[in-house]
Amino acid sequence: MELLVPIICLLLLVGLVFYVGYPLLSAAAPHRLREGEHQRLIERREQLLASIKEIEFDQAMGKLPEGEYQRFRQQFEAEAMKVLQQLDQFGGASRQGRGLAERVEKDLRALRRKDQTHCPSCGAQRQPADCFCSRCGARFAKAATA
Repeated sequence: MELLVPIICLLLLVGLVFYVGYPLLSAAAPHRLREGEHQRLIERREQLLASIKEIEFDQAMGKLPEGEYQRFRQQFEAEAMKVLQQLDQFGGASRQGRGLAERVEKDLRALRRKDQTHCPSCGAQRQPADCFCSRCGARFAKAATA
């Protein structure tokens, strides 16, 4: 009986130490999860860039109808923007990641410039006779050929 009280106190003390110490010890685990999530986002961004380039090539080769091309391009661009926003929430991308993000943005701008059926500034659909964008008001360099 005399030994039972110290054992119960010791068990309570161990439980208390575990209860207080567990959150402190597990604080490093989310950091590891965040690194894995960051790497996954970087990989997804690279996949989206490759997909955008691929559909641009397929459309140029005549393998992809215009309607499907526009739908896929808008879908990939929207997802790429979400991925870039999520990467920004991680406190900014690494130097390599920022270089890739700049490449994605540069490639998207180049694709928009080449595509004369859409505004190079905002991506809105344009008519062949339009001189200005109906959404953002940007001036078109020359009339589109449809």
